[in-house]
Amino acid sequence: MENIRVLGTGHIDLARDDMGEVDIAIGVLRATLAHVAVCEEGEAGEDAENWLHPEEVSLARRMSHDGRRISYIAGRVAAKISLTNWLATDEPDRFWVRPGVFGQPFIDGTSAIGSGLGHKLPCVSIAHSEDASMAMAYHRAHPMGIDLAPIDEDAMPLLQAELTREELAVMAKLDLPECDAAQLLWSCKESLGKTLNTALMVPLPVFEVAELIEEPPFITIHYRNFEQFRTIACRNQTGWFTLTLPRETEITDTSWLECI
Repeated sequence: MENIRVLGTGHIDLARDDMGEVDIAIGVLRATLAHVAVCEEGEAGEDAENWLHPEEVSLARRMSHDGRRISYIAGRVAAKISLTNWLATDEPDRFWVRPGVFGQPFIDGTSAIGSGLGHKLPCVSIAHSEDASMAMAYHRAHPMGIDLAPIDEDAMPLLQAELTREELAVMAKLDLPECDAAQLLWSCKESLGKTLNTALMVPLPVFEVAELIEEPPFITIHYRNFEQFRTIACRNQTGWFTLTLPRETEITDTSWLECI
């Protein structure tokens, strides 16, 4: 089994006026992030198997395509780190991150029920880039989603073809190269689709971006048909990180940005 290295972890503290002490106590306004890469051959790291459920280990070993296996391992380990940090437990191998009917990840905690953690399980969102994966654990009462998007100029024709006339006008207002701006809009829609558990299995104009606001350290994105959500975006070393959350939820600190 491959070794992994943790690139960063973080806690996102959230605030809403309509949430009380009980909501805060059960973790509704809390999310945890983890950023993980699979080590190159000869590079020191931790055995990924330490983090994986037996079913995950079995599936990874059956994957013959190196790229798919590496992406799977990095994503599952990132999910386990964010999950164990959210739950404050040190038993990651008791949780199985399984694919739902649309491929969306969900946490099977059947083997953790005896520990008292089975009924407390959060949701998890997973994102992949070319050489690393990120995951975010969050409470099911407060839907969220993340995405990573490397800047890929070769993808520009496809990205442009999926933009509406209104989105092209919105993009033009940003002080960004055209490819960067197009990749940003695509990543925003990916994170919104994960939040809604639809991924991009809907006509993309449904996710039309209505507004982009530069609010350092973020760019904030609003949608024409989903006014109840907003997405925040920022750059990392390879491209864009995007996070979708309910529009009226505030992020109270930005120290977690160090992990992306």
